[in-house]
Amino acid sequence: MKFDVNSGIDARRQPCFSLANRTKRALWNIVQATIFGWSPRPAHAWRVFLLRRFGAVIGRECHVYPTARIWAPWNLVMEDQSCLGDDVICYSMATITLGRRAIVSQGAHLCAGTHDFEDPNFPLLAVPITVGPEVWI
Repeated sequence: MKFDVNSGIDARRQPCFSLANRTKRALWNIVQATIFGWSPRPAHAWRVFLLRRFGAVIGRECHVYPTARIWAPWNLVMEDQSCLGDDVICYSMATITLGRRAIVSQGAHLCAGTHDFEDPNFPLLAVPITVGPEVWI
């Protein structure tokens, strides 16, 4: 399912996301660059705690490594025992869901945002991503 994030907004003249969304992401970026990113490698529970504080839905025994980058945690769903490895980028403009025991390995990039290149206005589109259970990317 595709949906137009900007709902008629001309992205060339004004932001596609609300001020509240941009403020929340700015705060998250500070947390991610400091107490999330600086945390010891085995401190998965700490990083999961921080992600949950920002609205992520995360199951039991999930691993998120300190160099993983999440654009909007409130659009992240991780089922039990799933993992985001080192240097993974979750560009979560729309919901990104990892099934039970799914692994996204180091350096992978999950991009839930694009543009409609066939439309002359080139609108921003946010498209959810679902990684099935026990899938390894």
